[in-house]
Amino acid sequence: MATKMKGVTCIERNGTLYYYARVGGQRVYCGKGDKGLKLAEAARAKEIAKRYENREMIAGLKVKKVDLKTVKDLANSYMTLPTVPDQRSYSRNVLAVKNVLDYFGTRPVHASEADEQERYRKLRRDHGAADATIDVEISVLSAMYHEARKCKKVNPDAMPGQFVIKAERNPRRIVTDEEFEKLVDKADPDFRDVLICAYESAMRSSEIARLTAG
Repeated sequence: MATKMKGVTCIERNGTLYYYARVGGQRVYCGKGDKGLKLAEAARAKEIAKRYENREMIAGLKVKKVDLKTVKDLANSYMTLPTVPDQRSYSRNVLAVKNVLDYFGTRPVHASEADEQERYRKLRRDHGAADATIDVEISVLSAMYHEARKCKKVNPDAMPGQFVIKAERNPRRIVTDEEFEKLVDKADPDFRDVLICAYESAMRSSEIARLTAG
């Protein structure tokens, strides 16, 4: 028996109408009476909408939205960006992300508010981490959220109200490549390795100062 919506059909038995919807190329039973009709029309409408969405994606008119549910999803999305491995601080950031995920990893993206960051900071301090190190980790967490927000991969409501940074910032002047080459050229041969470690790695000055031969 014909119905008003194409792809929705019905069969009458003993005065009762049984409704079907064509979904995924198959005839699917949806129920009987008015309720069955509504379910069949809803299933068919969803099928039509999905078909048009797929056509838009194939034509390049629409990009499938990435659903970032957990902080781990957020980190994976950020760390696989083509520009991230090129950052000079990449090695340091990999370690920072590991520490962040140990605490936040399985939590939903909306569960990284300031109070939770404070709990994370206390836990990291209890494990001997310095505030400056924790600040780096919170900064990477911030970068993950802001990049996802910029790319519209997370809802604005999921963004933390703030990212808590504790240590006072006293940035040092960045040494240019040209200056570094002059330093290495004039340095004592035994000191050149220390300079190279300081320039190429993400180590802190206190860690550089404790380096030993071998």
